[in-house]
Amino acid sequence: LQSGGGAASAAAALAGSSGGGGSIGAIANERVSAYSLLRAVLGRRLLVPEVYDVIDIIQKQMITSHSSSGRAVSAAALLQFLLDYPLSPARLQQHIAFLLTNTAYEHEAGRLQALEVLQQVLLKFPPEVLTNLATTIYLPLIARLANETSPKARTVVAATVKLLHKQLRPQQNDQLAGYSQQWLVNGASNGSSSDGQQQQLLRAAAAYALGLLAESEGPRFSKHFTSDFIGHITQLISNAAAEAEKAVSHQGLAAADAQNPTDNGGAQGASPTGGVPRWQEVYHVLLIVEKASQQQSLAASQLAWQQGSAVQQFWGVLVWQVLLHPHLWVRKAAGRLLGLALATPSICNGLLVSTPLAAAAAAANDSSSSSVSAGQLSLIVYRQLEADVVDEGLCTQAVKCLVTLAKLLAAAAAVAGKQHQQQAQQQNGVHATADADADADADGEQGALVNGLHASRDGSSSSDGDAGENEQADAGSKYDIMLEDINEQGEQQRKQH
Repeated sequence: LQSGGGAASAAAALAGSSGGGGSIGAIANERVSAYSLLRAVLGRRLLVPEVYDVIDIIQKQMITSHSSSGRAVSAAALLQFLLDYPLSPARLQQHIAFLLTNTAYEHEAGRLQALEVLQQVLLKFPPEVLTNLATTIYLPLIARLANETSPKARTVVAATVKLLHKQLRPQQNDQLAGYSQQWLVNGASNGSSSDGQQQQLLRAAAAYALGLLAESEGPRFSKHFTSDFIGHITQLISNAAAEAEKAVSHQGLAAADAQNPTDNGGAQGASPTGGVPRWQEVYHVLLIVEKASQQQSLAASQLAWQQGSAVQQFWGVLVWQVLLHPHLWVRKAAGRLLGLALATPSICNGLLVSTPLAAAAAAANDSSSSSVSAGQLSLIVYRQLEADVVDEGLCTQAVKCLVTLAKLLAAAAAVAGKQHQQQAQQQNGVHATADADADADADGEQGALVNGLHASRDGSSSSDGDAGENEQADAGSKYDIMLEDINEQGEQQRKQH
């Protein structure tokens, strides 16, 4: 470096292009020797300007080399330089900016190499340095999440974002989460197909990033689940789901599903939008809720039915708009959340009512009511199984939900049967008492008439003792006829009672 060739000749040796016409073996040996010499120089911390010049060329070789071994040794040399050599803030920012810029390199291998070095920087740099670089690193990575087309590279970008959250203090994570929440909230009220594909992808990436933060922070993430935030994501889900349903209404569910990508075991990578607009936004927002709800305290507290109208509207939108969303991934995520709701009494007791009439009555009393009967919900879940495109995960979750709903329906039927039996017994007791009273009244009336009749006949007999036998016979016959009439009237009254 110091004796004449300078940075250009050193870089040529590292690239294997010095001289001309050398054999492949000679070039490879020369490259290995050059890298070995460079590592030795870096190990001695030789502070000369040429070292800094060579590193600029090394980092370019790390991205553009077609050799995996060449990229690996270049990455090792760059990382050693960044860790051991004194760097001004501007110089460090330059190297970090280079890595972030090349996360969008045209070839996937170069993008992956830049992300790998960036992960090593996050792991090995002091916390105070990362504090100053947090925003510089975070924002380009979120943009990369929105635009990355390679599932493998997108997974590595997500892992880098998650690693950044783990290396930062909670206060810094709150600041970064504020950026993602702002992007998401801005799209909740005015997001539509007219926003353009880029804005929709940015909202999906913001939701994806919040899901990664939920994985990193665990229970602490529940502080972000305020009523306002839940209201915003509910509105976003509702708008996006309505737009997706409208867009595919002329194709039907099967046509939309035919364009759905394959969900590799619940992978969170991006995929082509196919014929279903804005499905990524809904999918990643549901993943935020699902990941946060893995902490039982959140499911039983912030997402409980008693938390108010914002939470109730969220569960209502999930049931009525998202469970039958045209996109397979969205239906699966919604099914998992429904399973969580059915397993959490603080949610299930409010979400489910006894009958469809009760649900209609609740809606009539409160226009924002989102309750549903177990029978209605069972029909919605069953319709998931009727789709032409399903997979094992969706079917398994749907069956679990149906089994839970069947248990709830059976329990409700048993309770209703006991109540009906008790009501019937009470009604039978009332009727029996009324019949007994009616019989007693009828018998009393009939006895009074008979006694009066006998008294009249006896009186007539004593006062008219001197009458003839023929008149007495006629009077006795009349009394017998009247007695029979009284008995018939009494029998008719009993039958009426």
